[in-house]
Amino acid sequence: MRRLLSIGFLIISIGFLFFFISLPQDQLQFSDLLVEENEYRQILSRRTKTNTDIISNLCFNDYPLFYDELKSRWYYSVDPQKPILDPTVSFLSSGEKIHLAFPEDITIGNSIPFAVYTESEYRLYELAISTLPLLHIECEDSDYLTGIELSDVHKISFSMFDNRSNSLYPFVKSEGSIHIRGNGSRFYDKKAFRIHLIQDKGTGNNIQENQIPLLGLRKDGDWLLYAAYNDQEKIREVFSSKLWLESCGSDNPFGINNGNEYRFIELFWNQQYCGLYALGYPIDAKQVGIRPDITGHYEDFLFKQKHWGPKADGPDPEYDGLILQFDAEQSDLNNGIRLTKLFFNMLENGATNGLWNNDEKNALDIWLFLKLIQATDTVNTDGKMRNMFLTIRNSERGRIFLFTPYDMDISWGNHINPYNRITYPYYYDANDNSVEMTVNPVSILRQKDPDIIKLIQNRYIQLRAGGWSEAAIDTLIEGYEQDIFDSGAFVRDMERWPEGSYEEPSLGLSVFREYVHNRLRSMDEYIRILSTDTE
Repeated sequence: MRRLLSIGFLIISIGFLFFFISLPQDQLQFSDLLVEENEYRQILSRRTKTNTDIISNLCFNDYPLFYDELKSRWYYSVDPQKPILDPTVSFLSSGEKIHLAFPEDITIGNSIPFAVYTESEYRLYELAISTLPLLHIECEDSDYLTGIELSDVHKISFSMFDNRSNSLYPFVKSEGSIHIRGNGSRFYDKKAFRIHLIQDKGTGNNIQENQIPLLGLRKDGDWLLYAAYNDQEKIREVFSSKLWLESCGSDNPFGINNGNEYRFIELFWNQQYCGLYALGYPIDAKQVGIRPDITGHYEDFLFKQKHWGPKADGPDPEYDGLILQFDAEQSDLNNGIRLTKLFFNMLENGATNGLWNNDEKNALDIWLFLKLIQATDTVNTDGKMRNMFLTIRNSERGRIFLFTPYDMDISWGNHINPYNRITYPYYYDANDNSVEMTVNPVSILRQKDPDIIKLIQNRYIQLRAGGWSEAAIDTLIEGYEQDIFDSGAFVRDMERWPEGSYEEPSLGLSVFREYVHNRLRSMDEYIRILSTDTE
């Protein structure tokens, strides 16, 4: 079935691409359209300027460019490792012979002017050269800013250009739906979204999920668009998710990737540029390997802790915000709640048998990780948690509980006012190690069991020698710096959303990188002198 879905998707993509390259049009090399500055000025001076579009489609290397009609700006996306800076250029003629003139060479991360002209008039455009994939959402019944409410679900057409030269799916087109996600999106102009891709199999009303491995991520039909509006460097959620996944996420008894990841993109909505986003997949039952048995019942569970909790007497799904992440019969849900209550009651009543049903590394990792990144929107001052997933799975040694963090945009020194959602950059000192996840056996055992200290210290040493080493972390940060800043997307996002939170663009991620290094040095000393004293 998956192979059939892939074939169906590929046919759609090829058909869409054929539509563009099969129409009558001129095709030249970009270098053929370069003109000297004097000639460019002469072209303009001999013609009348118009604000009417005289070019409807523009393609580089046979792929359609995305267009921002508000800025009259076309977007050319290149692979930063193998950029094609002299692409073939083709366009659709409206009947009258038209020409293109570029006064500058293509340079990555910049925008260059160009003119489209006829015998009598010309139209001025810009060409932005990005190193990021591009995504266009076409929504007939909704404008990005004025037509979306928090509860609305809208039908969309989804088009994505994957700029990687080795991509198996360079141009994706699909139908789907979209809705706003996240509590913060109701406060901000720049929204976060969830997308569901679908396809019609052509046999009556046979609508199915369209599972596509977008940007080399997992093959799926459900996708997240993270906006990073309140993060001054646009890095925290993407970086933290990747850091967790690569260093801690796969180190568990089930061999699952216990986390998620994102890729940066630039988003368009109804031919209007919407800025820098990150596309990722959700943490769901598929990700943590939960499936029903042959009778359709569930013995394994995935809960999301959406609000601060749990209460002293264990989790209450309505009060504490524990939400089961798939549809199940009430008897299955009741069993999952019972197991989760038992787990939290054991935590709150004190440790009597080591780490109980926790996977040892996962319990240590989540405690260390949240402290390292200062996840104050995940762990509050009382040590209660939210923005956390809890997986319950059966194993040969009984039930195993795994924690998975998510929604980590308020981290690495930042603080958010819960009433007006204003973010304060670097509010916390890099030496602040006060974040403490108390709903975790590690924190509870620290109060009475000296052996836990050695476990913490040994695990921390392992992490620092691997995914938490300066070299590994710098490699991640450098890659994201290229995505965010070298692509030009950061400046374009500032231009689009001037009321958002931004670092000085010339600084790139240098301030963030220094803060991360200072956190690591502070954690080194904190873990070195760690004791059962929880002061």
